[in-house]
Amino acid sequence: MERIARSKLGALLDAEHGPLLLDLDRQLRRHSDLSAQLAERARPLLADLVERIDTNLRAGRIDEAERWLGAARQLEALVPGDDRLQLGLDRHAAYCAFRNGDRDESLRYQRRALRRQLFAPDNRHEALLHGTNLVITFGAVCRHEEAWRVGRALLALYEDGPREGEYAALQHQVGLVEVGIGRLADGTARMVAAAPQLPEDRRAIARTGLHEAWCWSGSVTLAELAASERARLADADAYTRGISAAQMARFALATEDVEPVADWIDELGALKTVSARLTARRVIALAAPSRVALARFEEERVDSSSPLAGFAYAVDACQLARCAGLGRLAGSRWKRADKLCKELPPEVGPALATRVVHARNTLLCAPKNAPERERAATELR
Repeated sequence: MERIARSKLGALLDAEHGPLLLDLDRQLRRHSDLSAQLAERARPLLADLVERIDTNLRAGRIDEAERWLGAARQLEALVPGDDRLQLGLDRHAAYCAFRNGDRDESLRYQRRALRRQLFAPDNRHEALLHGTNLVITFGAVCRHEEAWRVGRALLALYEDGPREGEYAALQHQVGLVEVGIGRLADGTARMVAAAPQLPEDRRAIARTGLHEAWCWSGSVTLAELAASERARLADADAYTRGISAAQMARFALATEDVEPVADWIDELGALKTVSARLTARRVIALAAPSRVALARFEEERVDSSSPLAGFAYAVDACQLARCAGLGRLAGSRWKRADKLCKELPPEVGPALATRVVHARNTLLCAPKNAPERERAATELR
């Protein structure tokens, strides 16, 4: 092989180099046979690793799953063309990346998994499942327009089949996205249509999304919702109550009426995320706004590499300063938030609640002749 590598490609066409060409053929055949043998031996090992990763993820042992995932990634190259195993690896890698906060990496694996599914036979269930996960991840990084396009395309692609199960789950998720981009009527109608078709174990959590749409549209007051949720979720698990608490807290903070959710603070702890912790701090601070409350909130560290997280954090700090009557501090926080807003990548759009708070901050904290005030007034309308 070394002699072949040193030869010019054109030389292989010369009769004098016939033996070299035959040698190349023999070496390539050996390489092909060896690759097939390695794949045959590695395939059951890789299948076992994928199973171990799945078992550990289902048991919540994320660190252990990631250890096996690293080993599986090294074996993966030895088993080319096995879409089933590679799909399992992509799915698990996407989940681990999402849990670790690396949403871009999670999106990369989820896109790859979805592409594999779209070209696989009998792929409806898995394609819809991966499509839903992809839409959720797009939403988590506030790429709402992209989430909307992908979700609607998949719904159209599979609309001729059954509407229950994963199709309904994707339909509900697209409805949530539509609410997040201000299409309240479309999103509410889509979630209402999906609700009866969802599996029983998903309906409790899914209902919180519908409640959020009702709050934004004014169909129900936050006080009414908080009272009814307390009764409805009396026997629900802590995670479901935490999801409902987070949804109500987002609306409460956007409308600056936190009293109805004051007794839901402990429920947020069940989510065990930075976002939930920040939300709880904001509710507590906004219930009694002060310079001290602002200082405590600003002690919380956020992901400095994320432009969106930095913007949302500056918006929240401005709101707390404004509600505490700290005009000069509110003004400086607004300037930072507005600068970060203008620097956001075009594909990223802040969540609805963040946009509402920033618009109100702008109306109350921006200089009187600032052009941003007019845009903020339009946003709030």
